[in-house]
Amino acid sequence: MELTPEKLKGSFLSLEVSPPREPTLNPLLEKIEESGVLEYIDAFSVTDAPLSVPKYNSVIAGYRLQSRFGKPVITTITMRDRNKIALIGELLGANDLGVTTILALTGDPVRLSPIEAKGVFEGNSLFLLELIATLNRGIDPVTGKEFKTSPKPFLPLAVSNSSPNNWRGLERKIWKKIEKGAEGIITQPVYNLGDGERLLQIMEKVKKEFGRGEIILGFFPITSYRTALFLKEKLPGVTLPEKIFKIMEKAHQKGKEWELEEGLKISRELFHQLWELHPKIHFMSSNRFHLLPQLLPSHWRKREGK
Repeated sequence: MELTPEKLKGSFLSLEVSPPREPTLNPLLEKIEESGVLEYIDAFSVTDAPLSVPKYNSVIAGYRLQSRFGKPVITTITMRDRNKIALIGELLGANDLGVTTILALTGDPVRLSPIEAKGVFEGNSLFLLELIATLNRGIDPVTGKEFKTSPKPFLPLAVSNSSPNNWRGLERKIWKKIEKGAEGIITQPVYNLGDGERLLQIMEKVKKEFGRGEIILGFFPITSYRTALFLKEKLPGVTLPEKIFKIMEKAHQKGKEWELEEGLKISRELFHQLWELHPKIHFMSSNRFHLLPQLLPSHWRKREGK
């Protein structure tokens, strides 16, 4: 049930899950089961309070998903909410639960939160990757000595923009994250093949240097003009082609049904093109899990497991 670097080398489809601000995960688990996605995906990914909105703990959510569905989970941990004491404690607990694939994030700024809070930020995602690398050597980061009980191997991952203003700067960031121990990079949503190709070229250069590293292209379906507007104006590091924006703008004027139909048509075509380019995709949908089967081709190979 654990992910390994070898499993990331083949075709790979992960599904993002955002835990609720509720004291139970049960309704969300039922929603996933009813959506019909389980037979298509290789793994789940769990967010950690995106936009600094308090949510159900990502490690516990990851454990429950793995236990319920028998599929591996990529669990996000952000630097924003934890000092070194909390980070070490959370990683040790996650390891014991078998939640060992960690997506290291710095985290969205606290100013976005609906409540007053202070960010911690003792370091960025690179510090978290270094901490995981220490644990993977079997070393207690507090004492510098070996643990009495060796921890299970962690599989660290990191994130990347998909369409930056400065591609050289992005390459340096990806390079640094792989150098610090990340086995793979998950990108923000990709909406044109040119960006996807440049990301693949960067990862090929990084692979030649370090002998490892996979890239997983992010994808978020466009089902409304509102989504297109957000991607165009509010999400840094992502570029939505003007042609797509104009189509969704016109569709919006014709009504919601037409808007959804056009959005699904565009998203289906984009998804298929990206999969043909690089069959490793991270599917994000704000918990609208039912959208995934609608975008997959009829001959899609069903995955193993539940």
